[in-house]
This record gives sequence, structure tokens and C-alpha cells, in this order.
Amino acid sequence: MARRYNKVTAIILGILFLANSQKQYAQNLVLNGSFEDTVHCPTIPAGQIYNAKHWFQPISYMGSVILGSTSDYFNACLNPTPSVEGGVPMNGHGHQYAKTGVAYAGIGLDIAHDDQYREYIEAMLSEQLQAGKKYCLSFYVNLGDTSGCASNNMGAFFSNDSVLVYPSPPTYYNLIILITPQILDTNIISDKTNWTLITGEFTAQGGEQFITIGNFVSTTDTKIISVSGGAAGGVASYSAYYYIDDVSLVEITAAKAGNDTTLCAGDSAELGTNYYHTDTVNAISYNWLPASGLSNAHIAMPKAAPTQTTTYYLTQSTACSSSTDSITITVLPCD
Repeated sequence: MARRYNKVTAIILGILFLANSQKQYAQNLVLNGSFEDTVHCPTIPAGQIYNAKHWFQPISYMGSVILGSTSDYFNACLNPTPSVEGGVPMNGHGHQYAKTGVAYAGIGLDIAHDDQYREYIEAMLSEQLQAGKKYCLSFYVNLGDTSGCASNNMGAFFSNDSVLVYPSPPTYYNLIILITPQILDTNIISDKTNWTLITGEFTAQGGEQFITIGNFVSTTDTKIISVSGGAAGGVASYSAYYYIDDVSLVEITAAKAGNDTTLCAGDSAELGTNYYHTDTVNAISYNWLPASGLSNAHIAMPKAAPTQTTTYYLTQSTACSSSTDSITITVLPCD
């Protein structure tokens, strides 16, 4: 004969279940990763990445990151005509809608094969990275329509301090930053229509609080190919220019479905122990199976009200990796 539990017993079991469920909070550590937050709507001339909140170009000219800035910020707040350099979808480098929202950044990954001219974008993270922990970086790029070339070596470097360079007058060139990035994509990206995802994971040394995106490899060691549809003449016809959007950095953690528990028929319990703040960049995804009895099979912590004993499986994924865990909810007939 099956043992029956009363409501008091069920309540005690539920309290123990919640007490053993430790919620962890994490989020995209890149501030304004989709470039939607503006300081000011970009105007003419181009090179106004500093108008995207938290972002700047790591070049200090005459003591200012504004005077020497050439990396671009594009936003639909401008009239989208070919004459407006910083508009969305139409701008001085082609036609492209944002991957998310109405804004994105842009840099020259290779400018006329010149080793003395590179563009980068940099931002301070929301918090310092912790030594020994793994992180997943993801962002999207798209080759500008006016580019006559495509390049590889799109990279990202994480540092404890800004990687500011200081060109000496009278030059206005953005000097190449020759360092070893934690993330380096060696594929040549030539798609002018679709956004291409760049991903990579790394283990932090500890204390990193800045991210810089660009090409950190010499022109000699960078692969460059000609592509069709570029501008007819001018520097753009032999350069590789890329739009950038949806920059995301999240800590990689293992899926945690929660501790096995017992419920009375008709009651419910909250599954999962990891909760991630909602962000405009969907950096982490969740998939629970089976979906029956769940309030939502695609959130971190759904409510479960199974009609019979059920084992739920959680798959938690980032752009870099995924992990799986399970939890068994035993359903008993209660008085």
C-alpha cells in the first residue's frame, strides 16, 4: 500500500527544496553591447563611436579620445539616406539593418593594407573578471558594402587597463595594437548580407575590466582577399570595413536543474538554481524537457506542476558551449 503524505509534510518538503536552491545572478558584462544607448545621435563627420554610451576608440590624440576618433557609430536616429554617414540602415559604408535594435558600430579591420592604420572599439566591463573562471564572448559582424576586400583576424582583447595608444603630431593615424587577443577568428568574413557570429571562450587571469575589438595581427600575417561589389575607386575599394553588433560576455556556468523533491498532487515547485537577468542580447538560452507541466520550458526557473513523477532535463547554452542537468519531481497522493 502506497504511503500517503499530508499537507504539512508537503509544505516542509517544499521549504527544504527552496532552502537548498541557491540562486546565482549573472548577466552580459559588456555595457551597451548592442549600442542602443546613445550619448548623442551621431552626426557628420563619421568616427563618433564615443556617442555610443560606454564605448570609445582607444586612441588619445592631444589628450582626447574624441579628437582622434575615427571608429564609427551608426544609429537610425539619423535620416537614413546615402548622404548621412552614420545612419541605419543606409550609411557611408553601405546598407545594413542592426542585428538587434537600431544601432551598431563599425571599424576598418584592414585599411588599404597599411600597418600603420587600424581602427578599434573599446569599452569598460560592468565588473572585473575573476581569475580561473571561464567566459564566453560573442558578437556579430558584417562586411560593409563599399569594401573591396575581406579580411580575417577579427579579435577581442581583455585587459586590466585601457589599451590607449598615443600618436605623435602631426600624424592622425591609428597605430596598430600588436598584442595577443584572447579571442581570435582566423576565418575570412566576406558576407555583406548576413550578420556573422564570432564566438570564443577563455579563462580569465583576474582583474580584466576592458574589452577591445579589432585586428591585433600584423598585415603580413593577415589574410586579405578581393570581393565584388565594392566602391569604385578610393581607399574603400581596397579595404575591409566591418559593422559590429550585439557584443556579449557571460560567465560559463554548468546547468543546475535543482535538487530532487517531492510534491503533493496538484502542487507546484520552482525548478532551476541559475537566474540570468533579461538583456537585449540573448546570451544564454534554456530548454527544459519534457515541457509538459511547466509554466515555460525556455526560461531559467519555470514552475513545474507535473501530474505524475517526472524527471526534467535542463540544457543551458551559451554561444560557446552547453551543459545538461536533471531534476526528478516525485508526485505523491496527499491527504
